Amino acid sequence: FVELETETTRKLVYQEEPAPTKKPIVFENIDVGYEDEKKLVIPEKARYAIVYTVQMSTETMKYGPTVLGSLTTSLSYTRLYTIYAQLHEFIRALGYHSYGATALNGFGIGPAFAVMAGLGELSRLNRIITPEYGPMVRVAVLTTDLPLAPTKPTNFGVMDFCKDCKTCAEMCPSKALSMDR
Repeated sequence: FVELETETTRKLVYQEEPAPTKKPIVFENIDVGYEDEKKLVIPEKARYAIVYTVQMSTETMKYGPTVLGSLTTSLSYTRLYTIYAQLHEFIRALGYHSYGATALNGFGIGPAFAVMAGLGELSRLNRIITPEYGPMVRVAVLTTDLPLAPTKPTNFGVMDFCKDCKTCAEMCPSKALSMDR
């Protein structure tokens, strides 16, 4: 869980949804959020983010960039959507509200939210690395007015390992990953 603070963590929320809608995402001093054809409005009191991950299949990912490899990503996003709907309904049943764009990273910077929530660490890959599943996860975020105790970032040594390993940077076909320590 992450508390959305105006000057820090709330800056991880995108200013607009991704294409094709590209609707602005705005926070306003209202009781209940809404979405219309022009914007997605989140109440200022929705100060908490629920961040969760879904494990991707390492076996089928080995077949990328084939259709079978692509199915791994598609299945993960389907699971994110299912969990998103279940969380939304659970929070509503408790008498609170939840908001967010699609699970396709449409609300904010997923890896950054995951780091702040203590789900893993950022790596040389610029992806979240979790202790359980490594980089083979997809991340989703939703906001709520349900008060939640924020979790703390974790440190299990990913960046220290990345400084020396460099395998992903060496294997990157486009050489887009830095070799710097």
